[in-house]
Amino acid sequence: MKKLFEKWNSINLVIRILCGIVLGASIALIARAGDFVESVSFIGILGNLFVTALKALAPILVFILVIHSIANAKN
Repeated sequence: MKKLFEKWNSINLVIRILCGIVLGASIALIARAGDFVESVSFIGILGNLFVTALKALAPILVFILVIHSIANAKN
């Protein structure tokens, strides 16, 4: 498992992101086509939880980035 993790991390980040997009789209298409929507409804719950967490964290991260750049300003 460690070698698989090291191999995955050695791949370019852009390629890993594209693989994730393709994998997610494939799962969505398979779930729709096979009428598995009821059995994989928890994925929607996890997706909503993820988006809500991003919305909660985004203002805090922006605030920290603004404070950081003000602190590092050379005036």
